[in-house]
Amino acid sequence: MPTEETRRRLVEAARTVLVEDGFAAASTRAIASRAAVNQALIFYHFGGVEPLLLAALDASSEARLAAYREAVESVDSVPALLEAIAPLFAEDVAGGHVTLVTELVGASLSRPELRKEVAARLEPWRELAEGAARRLLAGTPFEPAADDVASAAVALGLGLNLLARLDPEAARLTGLTELARALADAAG
Repeated sequence: MPTEETRRRLVEAARTVLVEDGFAAASTRAIASRAAVNQALIFYHFGGVEPLLLAALDASSEARLAAYREAVESVDSVPALLEAIAPLFAEDVAGGHVTLVTELVGASLSRPELRKEVAARLEPWRELAEGAARRLLAGTPFEPAADDVASAAVALGLGLNLLARLDPEAARLTGLTELARALADAAG
């Protein structure tokens, strides 16, 4: 089997194990079994399980981040932004990206090296939020707080990810869209 095909299968298998069985079950044996390859290939290609799990997060985040960038760049107001990203978040919940993120965030809390790596992978999301906040809040009374709004947006995203795992019905953006409209109207 070609090297790239093996890597792809391992990344997909790691994603599947995380989404279906969780971090605690993400062993070399479980992942290799899903990929139908020898366990040693995990170490050969990735150096261990955690780098492989991070590669699975990278692959998932790359695709999701591209979709969010497109949505963010196509809107001209905060309410429109929330309306544009709500279906993307629903896709994230249904497609397993939310589970992938929450499993790795949860696991990273007791693993300092993993925590550092997971935090680094949140940086492109923070940059996207920062750019959107600066653009959408320009000329409003909220403009000076754009960086704080971006941090709050990332925190909200993480919180919604966790909430979606606990209670998918409670993790929705519809009420926030109405709040954003009211704030925009109040700002004039």
